[in-house]
Amino acid sequence: MSALVLKGRNRTYDSLVTDYHLGELTFDTLAKTYQKQTGLPFEDKLLQSFSLVTDDGLLTQAGVLFSDQCPYRHSSLYCTRWNGLEKDDALDSREYQGNLLTLLDAGVQFMTLHNKKGWIKLPNRRLDTPDYSDRALFEALVNALIHRDYSELGSEVHIDIYDNRLVIYSPGGMFDGSLIQNRDLNEVPSRRRNPILADVFTQFGYMEKRGSGLRKIRNETAKLPGFTNEKRPTFRSQYESFFTEILNNNYSDKSLGEVQNDTHGGILNVAVELSERQKLIIVAIQNVAQNVAQNVAQNVAQKKQGKHSIPC
Repeated sequence: MSALVLKGRNRTYDSLVTDYHLGELTFDTLAKTYQKQTGLPFEDKLLQSFSLVTDDGLLTQAGVLFSDQCPYRHSSLYCTRWNGLEKDDALDSREYQGNLLTLLDAGVQFMTLHNKKGWIKLPNRRLDTPDYSDRALFEALVNALIHRDYSELGSEVHIDIYDNRLVIYSPGGMFDGSLIQNRDLNEVPSRRRNPILADVFTQFGYMEKRGSGLRKIRNETAKLPGFTNEKRPTFRSQYESFFTEILNNNYSDKSLGEVQNDTHGGILNVAVELSERQKLIIVAIQNVAQNVAQNVAQNVAQKKQGKHSIPC
């Protein structure tokens, strides 16, 4: 059923009743997640309370999407780590299918795997900084899974990670048909395409009861060490698609960078994008250079002292 027909009938996709009976599908993942997040035992009556099952024992679309055996092919997640800045060669590519909680867990693990750590040199220590805020990534994926248009059967949620950015694509644009890039995030009302799905995630603490998830993504990203406004996440939409783009906080497109003299022994600091291995090599070279300089200074001092002690 198309989104326009649903709006005309004042219905949402996740509230539609299916032909699946409660006894055909199970909810073990849902029950375990509920117990873990709330500390309370899961009771079968919650399925009706959450509007996942009707009084007649039929599952709603939301119920099917949360079931362990979710049979919907379009309930999928495609994750790719690309080599470079465009979709060229894939360094890591995975496809996941299943219920929403399984997809969320798989997507978070994939993003965590490719969320590398950089570091900032401080006067007395080294400050580690990740490419992305874990909380911002989690919020972005939750938004994509909850607010996507599930009536679009030929598309899935995608996570594409490049050297300089991470992009999450979700089928379906803004629920009111507007373009998010033309809106002020502070003025965007909280309207939910799939209120049942959103309410269940709210029960788990995965979504805030009030406030915009998009603002949350920006606020969490801004907490990263070394963050600048140029690295703010951006959002863009069309009628049938929504994109969340989060820039890599550690990425620099400088090919040569600025070279400055270091006051400690003449070692040069080069502001370029380096791998972790390259950074460790530079640190090792600096340590060797300092040791050599100290040894030379000691030898010179010893020779001078020896020369002065020669008897006349």
